[in-house]
Amino acid sequence: MVECVIPEARALYLTAQERTIHDEAATYAERYRKQAEQLNEREAASRWQGAALSDNEVRRISSFLKSYNVMRKGEEFVQREVRGRARMRNRWLLGLGLVLGGGADLAFEVVATSCAEERGVSEILCVRRGETFSRRLKMFTTYRQTQWKSQFLSYTIPFVNRPS
Repeated sequence: MVECVIPEARALYLTAQERTIHDEAATYAERYRKQAEQLNEREAASRWQGAALSDNEVRRISSFLKSYNVMRKGEEFVQREVRGRARMRNRWLLGLGLVLGGGADLAFEVVATSCAEERGVSEILCVRRGETFSRRLKMFTTYRQTQWKSQFLSYTIPFVNRPS
């Protein structure tokens, strides 16, 4: 994901408190990873140098390794939850914005089409439904400014399906 390459991207959707929690969890997870790594190195060094550890020390190291791994996974869980909740919150905001934008586009199309049909120039807005909102708006405002029906009829003739 983008966050792996650019960690600053999290600032776009995390609040200050969420960033603090996320950063603290990352710090603790790294700390636990380093401590587990040190224990593994200690055990490996004791085997390599010939000074064997007692069974009790091996059990203690094993217990610490398990504890550190569980704590690290807990901190990673906190990070995932904070990111997930922030993303969910932003999905709702983005979705609401898209719904409102779509509703505005639909309302404009209904109003513009009814205004154009009253003037008898429904071809302007109705023939090419695939056109963008800004193109339709430009066409409609140009028509409103000039009030020249013939200009749009000549413009829309290639798009109207008329019998030959």
